[in-house]
Amino acid sequence: MHLVERFQDELYSLALSLTYDHEKSKKLALDTFEKTLGETDGDFHKIKMELYKAMLKEIGSISIKKNKCKNPDILSLVKKRLPLFDKKAMVLKYEFNISVNDICYILDAKLLKVKKSLLSSIKKVAKKLEDDKNEV
Repeated sequence: MHLVERFQDELYSLALSLTYDHEKSKKLALDTFEKTLGETDGDFHKIKMELYKAMLKEIGSISIKKNKCKNPDILSLVKKRLPLFDKKAMVLKYEFNISVNDICYILDAKLLKVKKSLLSSIKKVAKKLEDDKNEV
């Protein structure tokens, strides 16, 4: 039971990090978990990757509220301005510590595309930090 709760919590956190909508994130996590769990063979890493992949496909089909976060940090401010693919890659890598190879699998993307996306996102965070520093 603890594994089920952990995966549901991780899915909820992933959805919330992208949508900033508690109710939508909760529903997405439950729906994704129910749809995906039966399709895996018990390998915990594979289960997690399949769950993340299914969740991010669902998020691609819903509208994301761009100005919903409260008390935003630098990362949240930058995330709101990123294209959806870059936002997904950034969240997986820097909020969930997923390896680049696993991100490629989850997002069904080539390694070069993921690396370029992450580099671009980091440059935007650095630019935002520099701009904020200059405003003070």
